[in-house]
Amino acid sequence: MKNLKNSALIIVVIALVGFLGYRYTQKEETSTDDTLSQSKEVKATARYIVPDGEDNVRFILALDKDGSITDVRTEDATTNEADVHMVEFSNKLSLVIKGKKLSELTEVDKVGTSSLTTDAFNGAIDVLKAQQ
Repeated sequence: MKNLKNSALIIVVIALVGFLGYRYTQKEETSTDDTLSQSKEVKATARYIVPDGEDNVRFILALDKDGSITDVRTEDATTNEADVHMVEFSNKLSLVIKGKKLSELTEVDKVGTSSLTTDAFNGAIDVLKAQQ
C-alpha cells in the first residue's frame, strides 16, 4: 500500500515538474517573440562622389524597443548588395554606434579607411533619426 502511494506521489511530482517546465519554456519563447516584434529598422540612402563617378549607399540600422542600435548594415543602394568594403565598414561602424540610442547619435569620426562612406553616414543621421 505504501509503495502504491509513493509511486502515485512520484508520478504526480514528475507530471507537475513537466507541466511547469513546459509553461516556463513557452513563456520564454513568447517574450522573445514580443522583443523581436518591437524591434525596428530605419534606412537612409546617401549619394557621394568617388574618383570614378558617384556611389549610392544605403545605411540600415536595427533598433530595439528602446531605440538603441542593435545592428548596422551598409549596402549599395542601386543593387541592394554589399561588397567586402561595405561589410567591413558596417562591422567597424557597428563597433562605434552599437548600443547607443539613435536619438542621441552624433557624427562619427572616420570609420577605418572609409572617409567618404563615413561622411555619407554622417549626412544621413538626421534622415535616420526622423524615422524613429
